Amino acid sequence: MNNYEFYDLLFENINLYFLLTFFVFLTYFFIFKRVVTTIIDPLLLPLIYSAIGTTTVLLLFLNNTITNICFTSYCFTQLAFFAGFFTLSRKTVQPEYTVSDISPSFVRQIKLAFVYFSIILILTQLFVYAQRGIPLFQFSRLDTFVGGSGFGVYSRFIDISNIAIIYLYFVLFFYKKSLYFTWFYHLVLLLVLLFLFLSGSKTALLVIPYVLFTFLRLHKNNQLIMQNSFVLNLRKRMIYILSFATVLVLIVIKVQSDITDSLANPFIGLLLRLVHSGDTFWYAYPWNMYAKIDGSHPFLALFNDTMGFFRIYNWSDLPESLGFVLIKLQHTLDGNYGPNARQNVFGLVYFKFYGSIIFSFLLGLGLSFIRNVLPRFCNKNFIVGIFFTILFINAPSLEVDPVLALAYFNNAFLIYPLLILVFLVIYSMLEWVKPSKHSSLKLTES
Repeated sequence: MNNYEFYDLLFENINLYFLLTFFVFLTYFFIFKRVVTTIIDPLLLPLIYSAIGTTTVLLLFLNNTITNICFTSYCFTQLAFFAGFFTLSRKTVQPEYTVSDISPSFVRQIKLAFVYFSIILILTQLFVYAQRGIPLFQFSRLDTFVGGSGFGVYSRFIDISNIAIIYLYFVLFFYKKSLYFTWFYHLVLLLVLLFLFLSGSKTALLVIPYVLFTFLRLHKNNQLIMQNSFVLNLRKRMIYILSFATVLVLIVIKVQSDITDSLANPFIGLLLRLVHSGDTFWYAYPWNMYAKIDGSHPFLALFNDTMGFFRIYNWSDLPESLGFVLIKLQHTLDGNYGPNARQNVFGLVYFKFYGSIIFSFLLGLGLSFIRNVLPRFCNKNFIVGIFFTILFINAPSLEVDPVLALAYFNNAFLIYPLLILVFLVIYSMLEWVKPSKHSSLKLTES
């Protein structure tokens, strides 16, 4: 079923769609109300996408456009994902933080790390603009880093640097009395905000509140931070954060609509974007279109990014993104874009009916481990904090697009350690050139 066929179905059943949406969102609310307690939790938006996807599948099933096998597969895989997610305990045991003096060594490390990642971001981002243009003004922003020529590594540098800079900004902000917080750090954060806006991604700007949420999660027992007036009044500021993000998203939609000659009203564009959270299902399930996709190489499809990154396989020899394959079955493409490879459909294509249920459970378990268990092993080390933040804010993508989530994890496990190694070498050299009694390499906040 292509987009226009689904739109016809939607408008013919618009009252049913709204009714299903209400009951599905109500169900998700009761399931996750104790898990997601703030709008800046990185899990919230993927859950909204998931709920709309469920609404879409129910609408398709009630209109007899999908088979019982597809509907049953969706129900079992979704329940398996939830079961995996709630398997591990939500309680995290972290040591109590005590307010102590900030060592001169820590001050130098934080400041140098902030400057280091700022330089990487600015130089890389400007190089990308010079070579490929500004993504916001491209017909398809995904065209910027595709092609298999190795240019995509710059995207990895940008993603990691953005998160590192934002994380370090909050360290500097909350310890500003000890770290001599200045206008320079505000300026760099504004530059990060500008780069995120120019990326053309409607959700890229959420990286800043997501990193803040993760930072506070890691430092929830640090009274110096949790008693800060900014944190105490954070809930009151949520409406301003949401309003500001919405305005920027509407501007992005308006700019992209002008380029593609699509809908002129950005509000309708935003609503349509939300409806398209279920597009994977109307592409894949009706008339069993998923069965036309070659699912003979499940691990190559799942670890596509890893295989291509290490050149174990040429990108051209790897399975094409499931989203691209699905949209090509329904539409003629004039760019690199497509739906997310939702875990329900990905599992059904590559692991078949029963294997997809196990696959979904393992994905939910992985998300549960990162959210509920991994923080127990994270200390006050800012290097570990940034590593955890990369994993934490990208882990919810396991439900929306597991292949994309693993690509983000590769950034944490492959690219970030290399960047940190270079940083440590630079820091050690500077300490050696300018020795002091505080020159020991200490990477903790106290």
